[in-house]
Amino acid sequence: MKKWTLTLAALLLSLSLTACESSGDNASQSSDQEKQASQTESDTNTENQDESQKQMQEQIQKGLLDEGKTVAIINGTTIKGKDYNITYQSLAAQLYASLLQQGQSTTGDQVSEQVKQQTLNTIVGQTLILQDAKAKGYKATADQIKSQYDKMVDQYGSEDKFKAALKKENLTLDEMKENISQQLVFDKYVDKEVGSEAVSDKEIQQFYDQYSKTQKDAPELKDIKSQIKEQLEQQKQNEDLSKIVDKLKKSGKVDIKI
Repeated sequence: MKKWTLTLAALLLSLSLTACESSGDNASQSSDQEKQASQTESDTNTENQDESQKQMQEQIQKGLLDEGKTVAIINGTTIKGKDYNITYQSLAAQLYASLLQQGQSTTGDQVSEQVKQQTLNTIVGQTLILQDAKAKGYKATADQIKSQYDKMVDQYGSEDKFKAALKKENLTLDEMKENISQQLVFDKYVDKEVGSEAVSDKEIQQFYDQYSKTQKDAPELKDIKSQIKEQLEQQKQNEDLSKIVDKLKKSGKVDIKI
């Protein structure tokens, strides 16, 4: 996912997680004693996970805004609470999950403020980019929108199931297609206006050396070289995109209302 993730990307994350949810029987050929011990451990882990998830969801809910609240006005474009909440939930879930894995608390004003600022930065960045893209004539065709839409529907097996998922997210079909259009325009803009910078073998080696110092069983460089290269390319692209956003901020008018 790009650093300047769009609302669609946040939606895709949420919807994909819903589509991929599944359950099954846990068959085992171990002894009754082993089964009981395993079940006890599993129940404990499940209870801990459930409690952590509950705390995380409660914390996320505290940061949500009224859907009709004006969050920001960016060059005349009004951002409402509904759009803010979608991005906020996605970013908060990622940050809180990371903190929980590290054994850190997800509560506290500092964490909430961090998510809020990340959300605002993301929304401001995406809005400015889309405005600039529109001014420069970037568009998404009907066929491109339909193709992306069909791919999303395929994840659910039917359009009815997909529409039900949208309803659960409090989104209309038209809103979803508009988000698809925006994501396509955003990607076209980034590919054309930002492009990609070459990553040298020296940069890859330096990254690997730092990585291997923190990982006891780090795989060999040849096994992850392509992933490192892709990550460094994305990092450079994000840096260039940040410069564009900063320039657009200076030439535009961004009024944060919260």
